[in-house]
Amino acid sequence: MKTKKYFRLFTAFLFIAAMIGGLFSVSVKADYDDVKPTKVSVSSAKKSVTVGNEFTLHAFTTPVEAEDDYLVWSIVSGKGVIRFEDNDRTGDDADFVALKKGTAKVCVKIKGTSEKAYITITVKAASKKGTIKRIGKAVRTVEIGDDFDLEVKKSSGVSSRKLKWSIKNSRYVKFAKWEDKKGTEAEFIAKRIGTTKITCKNTATGKSVTFTIKVVPDDDDYDDDDD
Repeated sequence: MKTKKYFRLFTAFLFIAAMIGGLFSVSVKADYDDVKPTKVSVSSAKKSVTVGNEFTLHAFTTPVEAEDDYLVWSIVSGKGVIRFEDNDRTGDDADFVALKKGTAKVCVKIKGTSEKAYITITVKAASKKGTIKRIGKAVRTVEIGDDFDLEVKKSSGVSSRKLKWSIKNSRYVKFAKWEDKKGTEAEFIAKRIGTTKITCKNTATGKSVTFTIKVVPDDDDYDDDDD
């Protein structure tokens, strides 16, 4: 009789242990496994941008804690109107560039499902009446070897990508970075003693502003010579 009693107790103990172990494994699995979204939505089904501008689209998942790597972006129509800004096609947001006037449609989809949402993009032409103004002095003096920034202010409707910087004589000054050739500001490096001009031009209107840059010797060089 005692043997049967002990056997029943031992069996019950194993059963309870198995249940606890199972619950623990489910809990661990729930904590570490990716949560796949069941629905995707966007804040607005329509967006308006100007030619040349970069813009970001955002998506939202249900449940909110779902893994956003399940979301995949694509341009359904209007591939000549907009393009992706980079090679990233997954996540809860995506970056684009407006190329020309027109309409495009973007889709964000949950990978492996038919769940999706659409955004219609209307690209407007850049304003022909926009203006750009110089910020700071027209004539700048910089020391050889120094880096320096130049900046302009644009009116609304002027695309930053339509603002192109150029150096009249790169013997004296050069761009600090290749990507600084467009936009409202650019970074330069003074290479050699002399004078040159740097221009920021609105390629949509032909209007421009010009800075005169005078590169002078480094004062520290003279201090060292005096010593």
